[in-house]
Amino acid sequence: MTPTAYDLSPDEVITAEFLDTYNRGMAHFFSELVELNVNLFILEKVLTFPFAMFSSPHETIFFSAVARNFFRSSLLLVTKAATDRGGDFFTLVHFKTLVRQGVRDEFRAQVDHRLREAKFDRRVLALLEKARNMRSESVAHAIEGVVLGQDERARLDFGELCELRDELNLLLDALSFNVGHMWLPVPYSSEAIHPKGSDSRPDIERILDEIARTSYLLNLPEQNPGMWALELQHRSSEDIKTLSKYRDKFGLPSIE
Repeated sequence: MTPTAYDLSPDEVITAEFLDTYNRGMAHFFSELVELNVNLFILEKVLTFPFAMFSSPHETIFFSAVARNFFRSSLLLVTKAATDRGGDFFTLVHFKTLVRQGVRDEFRAQVDHRLREAKFDRRVLALLEKARNMRSESVAHAIEGVVLGQDERARLDFGELCELRDELNLLLDALSFNVGHMWLPVPYSSEAIHPKGSDSRPDIERILDEIARTSYLLNLPEQNPGMWALELQHRSSEDIKTLSKYRDKFGLPSIE
């Protein structure tokens, strides 16, 4: 069976004249996208942690800052990779065009087919435009109408930012030949195999788990059963499920 471009190494697919540019561009965008993936991995952990249950508002200033700045950093990484226009801006979209030109003639049709599959659809283009506006009007700059509430603009949410990350990952995959990408470092990757008996939790999960483990509410059933009985009357079934999950995680007796 004749191998395709994606079964061969870059030096077999890319012309000799373009190979150095290709390798430099791939290294740059892979580094940028790993940073983006790490940012959003950590951000998701912070956003989904039940701080309201395990800590008071004045104890979450650090994590609020982490969430805010990781979101802004991720927004900048996305827009830098996909929405900057003109001049000498080196975007992933521009790099895609360069790679097409640098592919050997006999592989261009195969690469074009793969790139069409990774092409941004209307929804992705709309999200990128929303990201670009948000970056320009409230992150990199402060637009008067936006700040003063006179010009309401749609804001990108976390889920949409993750969609854009996934699309950028797919595009870089489409520009890669006979190589798979690991978008997260080994300690963060679900694909990593850890030694038996080792603590496989990523660092951010360990930090958040410690907040839960040492919290007043999680330890209340043992420390003050009477107060726990009163507390239980005001807790929803979802609260109890969350508490039970963390108590099970730390080997505490069941409360269900």
